[in-house]
Amino acid sequence: MSQTSPTRLLALAATLVGIAALLLLWRGRPNPAEPLAPDAAVARVSLPSPLETIAPKVARDELTPAARALLDSLLRALAAGDVREREAVLTFKDDAALQRFLSRARRIDLAVLGRLDALRSVRVRFRDLGALQHDLAENAADYAAVGANPLFGIPQPPAKQDRAAVDQVPFGNDTLAFLGATGDRGAWGRGTTIA
Repeated sequence: MSQTSPTRLLALAATLVGIAALLLLWRGRPNPAEPLAPDAAVARVSLPSPLETIAPKVARDELTPAARALLDSLLRALAAGDVREREAVLTFKDDAALQRFLSRARRIDLAVLGRLDALRSVRVRFRDLGALQHDLAENAADYAAVGANPLFGIPQPPAKQDRAAVDQVPFGNDTLAFLGATGDRGAWGRGTTIA
């Protein structure tokens, strides 16, 4: 039997410590279903919104209704939380619109982090939302959708009260009996050609 090298043991220990730290951080997250305590509610209200630091006030009258709808959907998604900060996912109406955006993206201070040409979508990072707001105002006809880049969490098992009272039991070898196919089945399928 070969011995495990100290480097492998150290890597395994570091991995386990990292997983334990992530689990502790995950368990420390507040439950959004629980109401806030009165003092926590006051503290939360007094903190500035993250949108205030990235979303300069833009004149609503300079936006077309289509651009206003796209911008509102992005702001709602950013305000909802659980999204990557200062990132957006932009989808364009056609390939030409996507190419026009890619040619002007660097000029308007939007960093393209990734793209999916088949869906005419790009993921961008912005320093302030004003650059994206102005591009929406000037090129609203090019955009099909604008959204935030969501974070995904680890699914948790359902609460005990949401689980079935009886665990599911596999059929095993009793499937045919369950279907009522008992008795002599020796001639079943005889003469049938498959493929």
